[in-house]
This record gives sequence, C-alpha cells and structure tokens, in this order.
Amino acid sequence: MFGKLIRREEGAVLVMVAAGMAVLLGFLALVADVGFLYLNRVQLVNAADAAALAGVWHLPGEPGEAKTVAREYARKNGQADDQIQVQTVDGDYGLQVRIQRQVDLFFARMVGIDRGTVGAAATARIWGLDATNNVVPLGVVEQNFEFGYEYVLKAGSITPGAPYTGNYGALSLGGTGAKVYENNLKTGYTGILRVGDRVYTEPGNMVGPTRKGVEHRISRCSHGGFENCIATVDCPRVVVVPIIDRLNVPGRSEQVTILGFAVFYLQGVKSGEITGRFIRRLVDGEKGDVMHFGAVVAALVD
Repeated sequence: MFGKLIRREEGAVLVMVAAGMAVLLGFLALVADVGFLYLNRVQLVNAADAAALAGVWHLPGEPGEAKTVAREYARKNGQADDQIQVQTVDGDYGLQVRIQRQVDLFFARMVGIDRGTVGAAATARIWGLDATNNVVPLGVVEQNFEFGYEYVLKAGSITPGAPYTGNYGALSLGGTGAKVYENNLKTGYTGILRVGDRVYTEPGNMVGPTRKGVEHRISRCSHGGFENCIATVDCPRVVVVPIIDRLNVPGRSEQVTILGFAVFYLQGVKSGEITGRFIRRLVDGEKGDVMHFGAVVAALVD
C-alpha cells in the first residue's frame, strides 16, 4: 500500500510539474512576443514622426503635396502603402500620420494567437517663424512669393527703379558701415531678430562688399545646384532673409519693420544686385502665430 501511495504522489507531482511548465511556457511566450510587438511599435512611432515632420512644411499651401511627401517617407521606412493613413488637421496647419501593421507572432501560437496588431500616430504642426538668428542683412519688401521663382534680394546699379532714396535693400544689423554689412552677409547676423523689430537700413550700393559676401557663400557650396542645395540642411547658399514693410525711406533716417522671414537660394550677384530663388524651409527659431512667408517652425504635438 505504501508503494502505491508513493506512485500516486509521484503521478500527482508530474501532473503539477507539467501544468507548471505549460504556464511557464505560456508566460515566456507572452514576454517574448510582447517584446517583439514593442520593438515593432517603436519602429512605427519613429516612422510616423519622421513622415509627419517631412510633410508638414508644405502646409498650409500644399496639403496634397504634404500628404504625398509624408507617405513617401513612411514607405522609405518600410511601411506598406495600405498601412498608412495621412490627413491634414488644425485648419491645414497640422499633419497627422497613422501607421498600423499586423505582426506574425512566435511563441504565442502555442496558445492559439497567431498575429498581433501594432499601431502608432504622430501629428506635426507648423507655425510662422517669430524669431531667429544668422539672417543675412537684406530686407525684401512684403509680397506674394512663389516657390522656385527668382527675386531681387538687393537692388544694384542694373536694377530698374533702384535705389529707393539711397537704399538698395541692405539692412544695418549690429552696427553700421560696409564692413559690418559684408561680414553679416558672409556668415549671418548672430543676434536674434524678431517679428515686429524695427531696424535701420544700410544705404548705398556697396558693390564690392556685396560681391564678396555672396561669392564667399557660393564658393563654400559643394552641393551642385538648386535641387541639391535645397535638399541639404546646411547649404551656405540657402539664407534666411527678413521681410520688411517698406524700403522707401530716406537714407538711414527712419527704421523699417520686420514682418516675417523668408528663405532664398542665392542665385547670383552682379553690379551690387543680389538675386535669389524663393523656397520653403523649416528654420531653427521661435515659433509664433505670425505671418508665414515660407520660413516655418515645426514640432510634433501628439
């Protein structure tokens, strides 16, 4: 009898061990597959963030292009087109990207779970550029700008209608004189300028300093032209320019008001005239509910 009792207890222990092993395997399966799902979610979060930020700077003027660019970035990060949803929000000033995918599981199949669903969403928004530094000392009068079109950033002796009572479009930033102007043109004004600031103009054509400043930037560019330059974050030919309310002031007697900021690709310089092509760009600086001239600040809000 005693032997039968031992065998029964051994059998019970084996059943308990088997049950415990099943629970343990199930737990290990859960841990392993949850970790795998988490890694997939991290990938989706990164892809959604990148896609939203890539597309949002086309807003508010080109919502279709914003969505297209966001989808392209998501696809580059390994997402299938049917996994991606993109929509504009916040009055076309925000772009929301949602990505969802089905993930094949491994150990969880032992308990009848073959697949899991992971998803991520990101919303990026743009604001007008309220304040920034490293701008070039040029003031362009407010107007409607079109992407890729060429504009006169500073008038010269060959510019029709120039000058405006001695002013050709140069600004006095951090000091007066041609040398200060030339240095600011070469490397950017290090001080912070803000929408609403009032600044003095720098009268005179200043042909030599203008040529030296622009040629300095062009000579440092190795990107091979407009398309490559605007796709590069730190091309020296891509400059931030203050947009001002007027230029028809007599000499340095009155100040002009900064209404916003725009970004241009430096096209060339001749006889003191600087030309540039208008582009849209994300710019480092402070955001604000200010006039939007293509230079914008973007951030993730969700």
